[in-house]
Amino acid sequence: MKSSALLIDSGSFFEQNLGQRLRREGFQLFFAQRLNDAVRIIDQKNIDVALLDLSGLKMEGIRIVKAIKNSGNPVEIITVNSADQLSLSIEAMKLGAFDDFLIPIEINPLLDRIKAAADRKKSCD
Repeated sequence: MKSSALLIDSGSFFEQNLGQRLRREGFQLFFAQRLNDAVRIIDQKNIDVALLDLSGLKMEGIRIVKAIKNSGNPVEIITVNSADQLSLSIEAMKLGAFDDFLIPIEINPLLDRIKAAADRKKSCD
């Protein structure tokens, strides 16, 4: 069964760059830009990993992390952030994020962690 990823960002950075690579790796992808969209997708689909752009979403991103963790659906969360907003990364990790990456991102280590998060989620199913 394919792994699934929900890419949550305020623009289209993930969709344009990371989305293409994840599709080649065999992931089924879903996209959201707001809290309500992310929660709806989490409730309707079996999502393995949520990749969240904290640098663009800021406090909305923290609200999304909380909502995902409170949804009752076991979804691993990986956040992406800029170094000038480390407090958001720390907060997301305290809330249970699987990992955090700082911009600029090296794609191969990020892909490895996305795959590891998907494997971890599948082993808990």
